[in-house]
Amino acid sequence: MFRSEKKIKRGFSPIYLAILSGILLLILIINGFLEINRTKNGFYLFLEREASVLFQQLEKNIQETLSSLELLESTKGKPFLNPSLSGFLFGLEESIAEYFVEAAHRVDQTDGEKPLTPSDLRSLTEQYLLTSIEFYDPKGNLLKSWSSLSSPIEKDLLLRELISKKRSVAIDFFNKPFTQDHWFSVAIRRNASPGIIALHLDGEQMKRLFRQFSIQRAISDIGLGEGALFISVQDDYFNIIGHTDPSLIGKREEDPFLKSSLQSNRPLSRLYHSAGGEEAFEVAKSFSFKGKTLGLIRIGYSPKEIHPILRQIMKNVALSIFFFLILGGSAITLIWVNQNRHLRRMKEMEDRI
Repeated sequence: MFRSEKKIKRGFSPIYLAILSGILLLILIINGFLEINRTKNGFYLFLEREASVLFQQLEKNIQETLSSLELLESTKGKPFLNPSLSGFLFGLEESIAEYFVEAAHRVDQTDGEKPLTPSDLRSLTEQYLLTSIEFYDPKGNLLKSWSSLSSPIEKDLLLRELISKKRSVAIDFFNKPFTQDHWFSVAIRRNASPGIIALHLDGEQMKRLFRQFSIQRAISDIGLGEGALFISVQDDYFNIIGHTDPSLIGKREEDPFLKSSLQSNRPLSRLYHSAGGEEAFEVAKSFSFKGKTLGLIRIGYSPKEIHPILRQIMKNVALSIFFFLILGGSAITLIWVNQNRHLRRMKEMEDRI
C-alpha cells in the first residue's frame, strides 16, 4: 500500500476574505460621499435654475423702468401727455417726497442732539443724494448751510409756504423734468428748536432717485421666495441701488467674485459666509440696457434646507457601514471557525490513513 505523500491543501484563507471585505467597505464609503456630493450639487443646481427665473423677471422690470425714465425725460416733466407713464409714476413721487421729509426730520434730530458742522452737512448731502442743506430761523434768515453749487437756489416761495401760511411741511417735487435748471425741494418746521430746514437736489440727482426707487419697487414686487435671503441690485461701480434690506442701499460691495460676475454673460454662483457669519449660496448675473452693461443682480439663498437631507444621507451611510462591519465580521469569524473545524477533521482522516 502506497502511503499518500500529498498534503491536504488549506481552504480559502480568511485573509483574502478580509481584504475583499475591506475593498467593499471602501467602495461603500466612497459611494456615500459621492451620494452626498450629488445631492448637494443637485440642490444648488435647483437654486441656480430658480434664480435664473427671477433674473429674467427682475431684469425685464429694470429695463422697463429705464425705458420709462427715458420716456419721462422726453415728456419734459409732463407725464400726463403719455398715459403709459401714469402707472410708472404712481406712488413714486409721493414715496420720494416722504423719504426726504423723513430725511429732513432726521437731520433736525441730529442737529438737536449735537450742532452739525459744515463737514457734517456735507456728509449728509452725500448720504441723501442732496445738493444742499440749509438752516433758517423762524423769520427765514439763513443760519448755516452747505451746498455743492455756487449759484443760489430759488427758495423764497418754499419758505413763504412755511412762514406766511403756517405750514409744517412744504414740498416742491412734482411734474418737473430731470434737468439741471430745475430744482426739487423739501422744507419742514423744526421740532428740535425754532426754525426751518430745507433740502434741495437737482434734476440729475432726482433722476437717480427715481431709478433707485423704481428698482426697489421692482424688487418688492418680486419678493423673496422660500429659502431666499436677499435680492440685491448694484450699479457698474458696485454701489447698491436696490436691496430687500433698504438700510444697505447706498453702500458699496466689491470682491473678485462680483467683478467676474459683472464681466460674465452667464450667472455665476458661490457658497460663502457673510460678514455676520451666516452661510449663503449666492447667484449673481450682470444686466444690461440697450446693449450696455449697467450693473449686477444678486440673489442669496440659505443652504440650511439641504442640511437635514445631508445629515440623513450621512446617517444612512454610517448605518450601512455599521451593519456591514457586523455582518462582515460575523461572516469572517464563521468561515474561519468552519474552516478550522474542517481542517481538523481532514487531519484526523489523514492520520487514520
